Amino acid sequence: ALAVKGLPSLLLFFLGGSFQKVFVIHYLLTFSQILLRDSDVILECEALGTPPLEVYWLKDNKPVRSSRKHRIITEKSLFSLQLQGSDSGSYTCEATNEAGENQCSAYLTVKGLDGFFLIGKIILHFSFILNLLHSHIIDYLWGHFSSHFF
Repeated sequence: ALAVKGLPSLLLFFLGGSFQKVFVIHYLLTFSQILLRDSDVILECEALGTPPLEVYWLKDNKPVRSSRKHRIITEKSLFSLQLQGSDSGSYTCEATNEAGENQCSAYLTVKGLDGFFLIGKIILHFSFILNLLHSHIIDYLWGHFSSHFF
């Protein structure tokens, strides 16, 4: 494997004398996020891979369609799901191309104002890199933590 210095989201593998592009999915989301009711939230997924590339959003393993409640926005390699903060559940971004598929998920919990005080928040940033040609997975996880009280 050859990682290109200065380009952390690009990973190339040397296979049989030629470089093959690796499918990359980059997920930007607060993992297990707790949200106040009626707040808006945007979930973002950055997916890179050999075209054609298809990206889907799922809520509790069911497809999410664009509507007044859920707005799906695509801008180059960034796929966003904007939703109202009344929808607790597991959200998944799934990306596929001819080489395979990759997905990542997070759980969104919605709470009312009664007895809830948010002093800080936990933010985790996930990056998933998957070589879909050879099923070799590399995961990175990092984050910043502050106080979080209920």
